[in-house]
Amino acid sequence: MKNDSSPPDTTKIINISSGASVIDLKNQCCQALFLNSKQVRLWTYSNSGEKLLNEHAKTLEDAKIVNEQTILIEKQQPDGKWRQTVKEPVKQSNVHRRGLCGLDNLGNTCFMNSAIQCLSNTAPLCNYFLNNSYKEDINKNNPLGMKGYMAETFGKLIKHMWSGQHSSYQPKSFKQIIGKYAPQFTGYSQHDAHELLSFLLDGLHEDLNKISNKPYIETKSADGRPETEVAKESWETHLARNKSKIVDLFHGQLKSTLVCPDCKKVSITFDSNMYLSLPIPISNNVDVEITIFKLQDKKRPSKYGVSIPKTSTIQKLKEVLGKICKIPVENLCLAQLDMTTHSISSVLKDDDIYSHVINRDPIAGYEIPNEPGYKALKVVQKSCDREYFGIPYIIFWKPKMTTKKQLYEMVWNNTKCYLRESSSSTSYDEIQNNESEYPFKLQIRGKCGICSEKGCTGCPIKPSEKLFKFSLPSGTIIVQWQSKKYVKDKTKFCVVTTHNSP
Repeated sequence: MKNDSSPPDTTKIINISSGASVIDLKNQCCQALFLNSKQVRLWTYSNSGEKLLNEHAKTLEDAKIVNEQTILIEKQQPDGKWRQTVKEPVKQSNVHRRGLCGLDNLGNTCFMNSAIQCLSNTAPLCNYFLNNSYKEDINKNNPLGMKGYMAETFGKLIKHMWSGQHSSYQPKSFKQIIGKYAPQFTGYSQHDAHELLSFLLDGLHEDLNKISNKPYIETKSADGRPETEVAKESWETHLARNKSKIVDLFHGQLKSTLVCPDCKKVSITFDSNMYLSLPIPISNNVDVEITIFKLQDKKRPSKYGVSIPKTSTIQKLKEVLGKICKIPVENLCLAQLDMTTHSISSVLKDDDIYSHVINRDPIAGYEIPNEPGYKALKVVQKSCDREYFGIPYIIFWKPKMTTKKQLYEMVWNNTKCYLRESSSSTSYDEIQNNESEYPFKLQIRGKCGICSEKGCTGCPIKPSEKLFKFSLPSGTIIVQWQSKKYVKDKTKFCVVTTHNSP
């Protein structure tokens, strides 16, 4: 149970009977959280989405509330409105395409649903159950089986899915049978789909096995006989103990060859199997996308994609990028971006291992001057609505040489490429014809390196011929836009030119 106004990790556990009503659950939840029951609504909360519990007379079982179900409690706002929007159900016909039937999630049972869907769409097995041929083969006396319950319940489930009467169906009875004979699948937690599928096929096979008394047959060695003869003999031995529709459709043979390293004797056997597990190869490489900002480039930044080993250092990544972008490695700086604040979060060190320092945040590369004496300033953009946007970049200035107006020109040169190609081309022309004014103002962000006043969080910078002075080793400048017409579409400031990977 979660309160929508509580911290994300705040939950409470409620123990209640499945025969209790929805209103009983609501009252108990409100009592536990000291809430007014007239000012809250209950929602079921799962991976498949949220659903409003507004039929208070229903029992929890009828409302499909399962064990360990997450319930979201929504509080009414002071103005009487609700945060969550109730979606109107789409009216559909009662007739659906046969076989096109989903399975409701009973907690986290998507692993079971995927296995059932695989078998439902195996045509020979599906037809076997739909035409009731399985009923003649049910073996309730097989000590290795489940007294026919698995086959009967699966048959009913397949018929529901192919009846054309359901867009989705709740496999509750089938889930109970699985939990009864396989305690590891009890509850509604996530499990391995392949493990469930193996258990399901084994259970169906034993429930449908026509061999009641399995004879003991001793395995014979090949003794130099032809492989075809040995394989046929092994298969006949297997069929003497196993005979079902599952065997016909899913069982096969694997050839195993062993060679003694000492005497070089070769032993060949043929083993029956129902499935073959194949490992998915894991690539040792990682694909990296990096946005590159070049000096003296009036075009938009470019995005490059490269593939490098996971154990590569940042230095190695820079070497690969340098060849593609035609930037010397010593003039390339890589940084990690925080697109929630549209700022540069950290500069990457050359000896860092890529897989150790990179998370899901994007990376940008900046060409830096090869001349000594330059200092760097990080640049972020802020709209009239006081929201940060766009891709952060870096400008380089020289102490005792760069004026405040030149600082504005640097920012303008990095920005106008977006305005030129945006929908507000007239705005761009207006700025070009009025070079004495800029559509933005610059301000230091955070600790100020201009004035000496304590507690200053950033002085404004006015465009003038005065030298720009900044005492700190590095800092950040805010580009505060003054008019909405220049940034009508802020997504334009995140557009880059994409290059094909080499």
